Amino acid sequence: MEELFQDLIATLRESLLVLDLDLRVRVANRAFYRTFQVEPVAVENRHLYELENGQWDIPSLRAVLQQVVENGTPFEDLSIEQEFPHIGHKVMLLNARRVERAVGAMPLILLALDDVTEQRLAAATIQQYLRKLEWSNRELQDFAYIASHDLQEPLRAIQAFSDRLQSKHAPSLNAQGLDYLARIQKAAGRMRTLISDLLTYSHVTTQGKPFKSVSLTVLAQECMADLTKRLEETGGSIAVGDLPTVEADPVQMRQLLQNLLDNGLKFHRPGVPPLVKIEAHCAATPEFAAPALNLPGSQFCYISVQDNGIGFDEKYVDRIFSPFERLHNQKQYAGTGIGLAVCRRIVERHGGSITARSAPGQGTTFFIVLPLHQPPEAHHPLRSSPPGPAQAATIPVLPAQAASPGENT
Repeated sequence: MEELFQDLIATLRESLLVLDLDLRVRVANRAFYRTFQVEPVAVENRHLYELENGQWDIPSLRAVLQQVVENGTPFEDLSIEQEFPHIGHKVMLLNARRVERAVGAMPLILLALDDVTEQRLAAATIQQYLRKLEWSNRELQDFAYIASHDLQEPLRAIQAFSDRLQSKHAPSLNAQGLDYLARIQKAAGRMRTLISDLLTYSHVTTQGKPFKSVSLTVLAQECMADLTKRLEETGGSIAVGDLPTVEADPVQMRQLLQNLLDNGLKFHRPGVPPLVKIEAHCAATPEFAAPALNLPGSQFCYISVQDNGIGFDEKYVDRIFSPFERLHNQKQYAGTGIGLAVCRRIVERHGGSITARSAPGQGTTFFIVLPLHQPPEAHHPLRSSPPGPAQAATIPVLPAQAASPGENT
C-alpha cells in the first residue's frame, strides 16, 4: 500500500509535498522538483520552513499548517505570493490535509501547490481591458452628449437662417448667390445626417436594450413597411423567407435588418429593379462561428441577405464594415459610410459575426451568424465587445442556394 501511495504521488502533475507532523519533508514528487528547479538533496528530510532559504516560512501558511497538525483541519486555496530563487515571482494556491495511516504509523500531511501565476496575470489583463472598455464607453457617452447638444445647436442655426434667407431674400440673390445658399443648406444637411449616424453608432453599446425573444420575421416585415417609399422609387422588391426567433435587442436587431435591406435597394444597377432576399436556417455551430460568445454545441442562426445590385471587389470586404468607408461615388450613392459599421457593432454585441461575398456587377450577399439564445450574463443593456476587424474569416459558408457573390455599403 505504501508503494502504491508513493506511485500515485509521483504521477501527479501538481506539485506535492508529503510532510510528517514535525513538518519535515518525507517525499516530494517530480512535479515539485520540476516547478521549483531544485534537487531532492535540498528538500527531503528538511524542515518545510528551511527550504529555499526560508521561502516557505510564511505567517499565513504557518497558521493554517498548525491547525492541520494539531486538529487535522484541512485548508484549501491558500494564496501566497513569493519570490523564489530559481523561478522568480510566483503566485501559488496551497491545499493541505492530514492523512491517517495504519495503526501505529504516524499520520502524514499532504501539501499540494498549484502555480496560478499565469492565470492571475491573465485575469489582471482582462480586468485592464474591461477598465479600458468602460473608459471607452464613457467617452462614447460624452461624445453622444456633445453631438446631441453642442454640435446640433449651431447646425440648427445654420439651417434656420439659410432657410429664412431663401424664403425672404431669394429674389434679391443672383445665380451665384443662390448656388452658394444651396451648397450651405446641403452641407448642413449632410453634417446633421453624419452626426445622427455617429450617434446611432455610439448608442449600440452605450444605450442598448436588454435581450428578449424577438421574431426576425416580424422585424423584417416591419422593415419592409418602412422601406415602402424606397421600393416604390426603385421598383424593387424584398423576399422574406422563414426566419427564426432569437434572443436579441429588438431595436438593434430591427436596425440591423433595415440597414442591410436598405443597402440592397440603394446600390442597385441602373435599369435593373432591385431584388433583396433574406433567408435563414438554424444549426449547431462550431465555436469559431461566434468567437465573442464561445458557446460550443449551441444553436446558431445563419442569416443571408442577398441582392442583385452593383456589387464590389471582395478584396475590400474588411473595409466596408469600418466607419466612413465608402467604395462608391457619394454623388451617385448618398450616405455617410456608417450603416454597415453599425451592423457589425450590433452583431458583435450579440456575440455573432458578419461578413459579405461580392463581385462587381453581380450583387452582394451578407452572411450573419447569431446565437439563438444568449447566456445569462449577456442580458445586460450595456454589454459590448471590443472593436476589431469584421469577422470575415470566421464565418462558415451558408448552403449553396444562399452563397452567391454579392455587393457593398
